[in-house]
Amino acid sequence: MYQKKKRKTQNDTVKGLDVDSLFISHIQVNQAHKQRRRTYRAHGRINPYMSFPCHIELILSEKEESVKKEVIHTCRM
Repeated sequence: MYQKKKRKTQNDTVKGLDVDSLFISHIQVNQAHKQRRRTYRAHGRINPYMSFPCHIELILSEKEESVKKEVIHTCRM
């Protein structure tokens, strides 16, 4: 995860975004198809070698500046 975030911030630097104001706004991990392979063992045996990869979606956003709403005072007479 650290490597992915590091690469993402490097890409955002190239795009001209402020890296210091970035935060993770969305993260999602989905299961990918299983990779079925074989491990060859001694005496002609074969064991399954299962790999469980995943798809990682990481969205970084810049923090927006908060602007205070103007308070309007109304007088009732």
